[in-house]
Amino acid sequence: MPPALNTLGVTCVLSDKSLAQVRALFPTVHYYPKEDIPLDLLAQCDVLYANPGGLPPHVTDVKQVPKLVHLQLRCAGADKALKHPAVLPLLEQGKEPPFTLATSSGLHTIAIPQYIIGTTLAVYHRLQQQILFTKNEKRWPSHSEVVGDTEPYYPPSVNEYNYYGRSLRGKTIGMLGYGHIARETARLFQAFGCEVIAANTQGKARVDNGFFYPGTGDKDGTIPRAYFSTEDEAGMQDFYRQTDVLVASLPGTEKTKGYLTEEKLKLLKPYAAFVNVGRGSLVTSEALLARLDAPQGLCGVALDVTNPEPLPPNHPLYSHPRAIITPHVSGVGENEFEIAVDVFEFNVRKLREGEGVGHPVQWLRGY
Repeated sequence: MPPALNTLGVTCVLSDKSLAQVRALFPTVHYYPKEDIPLDLLAQCDVLYANPGGLPPHVTDVKQVPKLVHLQLRCAGADKALKHPAVLPLLEQGKEPPFTLATSSGLHTIAIPQYIIGTTLAVYHRLQQQILFTKNEKRWPSHSEVVGDTEPYYPPSVNEYNYYGRSLRGKTIGMLGYGHIARETARLFQAFGCEVIAANTQGKARVDNGFFYPGTGDKDGTIPRAYFSTEDEAGMQDFYRQTDVLVASLPGTEKTKGYLTEEKLKLLKPYAAFVNVGRGSLVTSEALLARLDAPQGLCGVALDVTNPEPLPPNHPLYSHPRAIITPHVSGVGENEFEIAVDVFEFNVRKLREGEGVGHPVQWLRGY
């Protein structure tokens, strides 16, 4: 029999609209936006809607939440919640807490794919170089100044005619990770005449039963013309060799840390572009700089996450003419937290129907 889920604890800030939305879902709601919910009230909660850290900081043992059925994070990543002092010791022993955990996977389905498209176009059209001239020097740059000495970093077809920009049409987009963000990104790239290939753990299409806004994404996983398994090293070499634009949206886990090496970047098509919106730990800054400066290497990168993060002052990536660096804000889009509450409502309804949440975090896998 599905759980009744009568009592909700909210330990993050909600707008008036969102607070009314969650109050309509539960008979009893304890709202403590500063995370200072008393332990006696927390012990009554069936569901907790929380900040990225998960359980409130004053919780020292999962036994203090005896009725908790589900912990829902208002963010898309679970790494901080998995390191909570009441949770981490259990995981280190190979044990799982007695409640489910889910992120608000899907809340960035609108904002981050648009960031990926925008920054890819910026790299392809050298917008960052042009902006440097117009903003810093307050003048109209000449054609030669914008194009510059780019022969080693752009295809011969571009250099021969001194084109400012490249076209996305006909390019192959390699999606490293194929979750909510990647699926909507694939749909948008398809509209530019791109082909899409995808790499995930299974190496095959799967139906995504999580939260989607109507008209977005790729629920059935039919957009990619080919899938590759990240567990198959030989197959992944073929994935990289076919890729003109590599888009990474992988979570930050021990398995993904350092996964994208310089040797793998060398396998990309000449003059490839790279966009990372997942976690900076995926690839070192040194590997990216080496490929940016290598003839026929990366024509440009757009990084919303970096390694280390934040980058220290005067790091060479900041000033590299073909690098776009943003301070981990690609998902901080309009209505972000209202969308997160929509995801939460979706998951609550799934739980009450006995189906389980759309995207449960696997405690021991880390995502």
